[in-house]
Amino acid sequence: LSQKVAEAGTKASEALTAAARRAQELEQQHEIRDRVALALREGWESIRYAGETLSEYEREYQVTERIKDTLYQGYEQASEYYKQSVQYWRQPPPALPYPTLPANSDV
Repeated sequence: LSQKVAEAGTKASEALTAAARRAQELEQQHEIRDRVALALREGWESIRYAGETLSEYEREYQVTERIKDTLYQGYEQASEYYKQSVQYWRQPPPALPYPTLPANSDV
């Protein structure tokens, strides 16, 4: 009888050890799952932040391009006005007619 009790105790001990081992494995798997979930969440947040940052840069780039285009158009217009003013000032003055005396004048 004592041998059967000892065998039952041994089997119970082995079962408890196996159960404890399995519980530890499950706990480790749970921790791993939590770490993976956290890493995925952090990764998605990083991707979202990168997307928002990229959108901000895109908006800033578009504004910069519009400013550049406006400045270039202003430069083109100013250049054209300058060319016109140079042409205006380089033109010879209009010829002034000299006063003529009447045909019957006695000079």
